[in-house]
Amino acid sequence: MRTGGPSVACSSAKAIEWDEAFKTMDDPSGRAVGVHQSAYQ
Repeated sequence: MRTGGPSVACSSAKAIEWDEAFKTMDDPSGRAVGVHQSAYQ
């Protein structure tokens, strides 16, 4: 459940801080991560 703020793959906003690359992937659906079955190409 998304609680507001930037997020990656339905994570909390804190997850954006785990990796510098995540800061450009504000995508709560998870498709920007690449392992999602419907990942962005």
